[in-house]
Amino acid sequence: MHFKGFLCLIIRSTSFCVLHLFYFLAPQLFSIFTCNKLSIAILNSLRENVMENGFVILSIVALLFLSIYGYTYGSIALAKIKQKKAKKKELMLEEIRLEERKRKQDLRDEKLRKQNKRREEIKHELKLLEEMKRNNDRLNTMRVETMKEKKVS
Repeated sequence: MHFKGFLCLIIRSTSFCVLHLFYFLAPQLFSIFTCNKLSIAILNSLRENVMENGFVILSIVALLFLSIYGYTYGSIALAKIKQKKAKKKELMLEEIRLEERKRKQDLRDEKLRKQNKRREEIKHELKLLEEMKRNNDRLNTMRVETMKEKKVS
């Protein structure tokens, strides 16, 4: 009676190790306690149970390994995505810096061009003033000469 309860407990159990241990020890136990035909029928029933539970446990273990692989690969993939994002951000910042440098250089060039233009205008004005002064000096010298001639005459 006690052995039957133990047998039912093992049959219902989903523990992979206990079922396999019982699976391998069952022929010796059944040959001692029962007749041969009964032991073969129970053994066949046990084998089917072990196989069903084995597939469930095997699928759970496979799912466990797949989830571990997925978690590992997911973290690596996430790190790669973050790295690509950081690189893209860095390239974008570098592009913005280059555009800013170019804009500032254009502003400096524009200021320099305006400065040079103003310098040329000032030089031209100074030339005109100098020319006017020379012309005015000539005119004054001519007047002085004409006045001297008038006095002398």
